[in-house]
Amino acid sequence: MSKSNVHLFRYSNRVAKVLEGFDGGSLNQKFENLVLYCFDEVPKREAKIKQLNEDIERMQKDIENLSKSPSLIQDKLEKM
Repeated sequence: MSKSNVHLFRYSNRVAKVLEGFDGGSLNQKFENLVLYCFDEVPKREAKIKQLNEDIERMQKDIENLSKSPSLIQDKLEKM
């Protein structure tokens, strides 16, 4: 793939550490891999987290309903 976009920019030491730790043979490859990873993978991870949070909420409601069940049954038995 042709790389015709040439830009120079400054970045913090923190960003430098992130770039240095990312996969790639050169700083340019690391930067490109990081940007593409964030663009491609972050939305997938966010969707997965959203789904997991919804699952957790549903399970919490199920547990809450189940924990109420014994008392409901007891109340009905007492009314008999």
